[in-house]
Amino acid sequence: MSVKPYYYQSELVDLIESRRNTIIVKTRQLGLSEVICNYFIWKALRNPAYVALIFSKTQDDTTNLAKRIKESLDPFTSSGLLKFDTDNVKDIEIAGGGRLLFRNSSSNGARGVESVSDVLFDEWAFVENAQLIYDVVMPTMELVGDDARVIVNSTPNGRFGHYWGLLSEANGKDHDIDRICQDVKEGAIAPFQHWVDGDGANKVVIHWKAHPIHSTVDDYLEKKRQQTKMSKGGIQREYNLSFDASDQSVFDYEDIEAAAIGDYSEPDKELFYYLGIDTSTIGKDYTVAIVIGWNCRLTRYLTSLTG
Repeated sequence: MSVKPYYYQSELVDLIESRRNTIIVKTRQLGLSEVICNYFIWKALRNPAYVALIFSKTQDDTTNLAKRIKESLDPFTSSGLLKFDTDNVKDIEIAGGGRLLFRNSSSNGARGVESVSDVLFDEWAFVENAQLIYDVVMPTMELVGDDARVIVNSTPNGRFGHYWGLLSEANGKDHDIDRICQDVKEGAIAPFQHWVDGDGANKVVIHWKAHPIHSTVDDYLEKKRQQTKMSKGGIQREYNLSFDASDQSVFDYEDIEAAAIGDYSEPDKELFYYLGIDTSTIGKDYTVAIVIGWNCRLTRYLTSLTG
């Protein structure tokens, strides 16, 4: 039995193969988690020492993903082409091959695993203590060296946290995440985008319009909202690459944008900067921050002219 992947799924695997780190922002129902896990299965079949670690958001998510992956292998097990050395759905050990370990996202998820070849951090924008978990996992990959692969995959959930830091850092001026996501949503650029950031990591943006079936549905987002009964903000976050809607943000990002005054620029080494903060402590008052740059060199020059 063979299953032909969609073009973006095939290209994503090629990208993962090419570099150690791959950071993905995507919309729901693109089949990416399954594709990545099937890529791990392919590697496990070739290497008895192979171990992949898959982190999901919750215990239920972990169990559901593990079941889907194991069920996808039923045609091979029923025909005798494939056998497992374990009955544990969250520990898929292939007879004569490697293992896939499915864990929920906790700091103890990697405990007891001596060496990991590849790791998938799934829906990473929604995981608490993500940085702590990430830091615990990285030492388990040292023995694998340059052959290790780290994939961080998620739908958006605000502009903060470990996932947002990984996704937004080292992109340079030509690859602003917000701009790219907006252009993809508006159809100004293709729905599947990727580049290599300044740290040598793959950055990948995948929208539902890249899906050959979803892209043919008229009013896809509205039909999805009616089907799921989700809020408009939730639909935008889960299905339309929106970082503005977040379960954890206190303030709406559009309100913050509207309240921001002035243009941001990189700090000037010739200036001293003073930041004055008026915090909100009573009622519905706002917190206000004023930034003043003082050109000390110009001040010294003017002082010398006036004596």
